[in-house]
Amino acid sequence: MPLFAHGRARKALIVGGGDGGVLREALKHPELETVTLCEIDQSVIDLCREYFPQVSAGAYDNPRTRIVIADGTKFVAETEERFDVIMVDLTDPIGPGAVLFTREFYAGCRKALARWTACSSPRTGSRSCRRRSSSKASAISARCSRTPSPISPPRRPMSGDRCPMAGRPTTPICRHLRQNAIEHRYAEAGCFPTRYWRPDVHVAAFALPNYVRELVE
Repeated sequence: MPLFAHGRARKALIVGGGDGGVLREALKHPELETVTLCEIDQSVIDLCREYFPQVSAGAYDNPRTRIVIADGTKFVAETEERFDVIMVDLTDPIGPGAVLFTREFYAGCRKALARWTACSSPRTGSRSCRRRSSSKASAISARCSRTPSPISPPRRPMSGDRCPMAGRPTTPICRHLRQNAIEHRYAEAGCFPTRYWRPDVHVAAFALPNYVRELVE
């Protein structure tokens, strides 16, 4: 979604996402010249390479991939690079991941952005969803979208809503892109197969039910 929303991205950053799934999907966009994956723990990548190779599907070895082992908050604050899109693939704000839900982190993202950012948020209805929204406010003008996401607690599988947020520094995001504009960008990217996303779903994702609006607005 964020790469199609941008339309002209050449450099992307993924914070987290050590399993390689977001990296795999990002690399389907031929216009991207480089994708930097910033993961705090090398062992996450090593274990996913060994035990879940189908998730990354060779993405770690793609010549456009650059892997940085570093704390995401420190990386965005100190890097001199500028990225067209930043994608934040995180868990809920518990333990080491909590620092990536702060104003300081999103201020760093704003500095590292050339234009846009996008981030995956926790389940709808959780306090962390509200925290993510308020944390972004001082750094990036953001809008929330909604998508179903299967999650697997230890005892039983279930599904839940997740609320990816997309934003850009200083000016409001244009969330009402016309469907034909997204279709054109999809065609330019080669119309690669997807399981959920499609241009009309992209546009519809920003139409929020009232209970989500109450949480994030």
